[in-house]
Amino acid sequence: MLLERLVHHYLFDIDGSLFFSDELNREGYNYALCKFGYKAISCIGRLTRSVVKRCYPRMSAYDLDRIVETKQDYFTANIRSIQENEMLLNLLRIIGPRQSALWTAGARTRIEEMLKAFSLEGAFSQRFYSLKQDIPADVDRICAVLQCRKEHLAVFENDAGVARRLSNYGVPCFSVIPRK
Repeated sequence: MLLERLVHHYLFDIDGSLFFSDELNREGYNYALCKFGYKAISCIGRLTRSVVKRCYPRMSAYDLDRIVETKQDYFTANIRSIQENEMLLNLLRIIGPRQSALWTAGARTRIEEMLKAFSLEGAFSQRFYSLKQDIPADVDRICAVLQCRKEHLAVFENDAGVARRLSNYGVPCFSVIPRK
């Protein structure tokens, strides 16, 4: 197959790509917010630390840290309720770890818990943690570690902005659209 001859490494995002974790993430944040006396937040898209901070600009850094920690605990305790992207997980299994790497903006401890819960600890040759804000620097670092050119990567990513910046930088990218 032509694609197999051109692609040397597949990069998988985890949140929103391999797993549709937004719902559990939102539940976790709202559980934590309510636990500490704040109103739950309803929003479109992923509920994040920065969204919480925007909704509660007077919240102290200490309270925000406690909320994030409580959210992480809730997430971990309920991790098996995450909906899997079966098609992408099957592809990951077919490709195998030698050609697969993880590239995520997720918190390392939460991602490691997800990999453990779904028996994916050995599914990737490398794990790259990054906020994905400087795409050229990230791609160059990944290519240096994987010893390949950016044109020989294929990325599975759910964030449209990241996918667009990857494409603009010359990296083949497949956009993942979560099921509603």
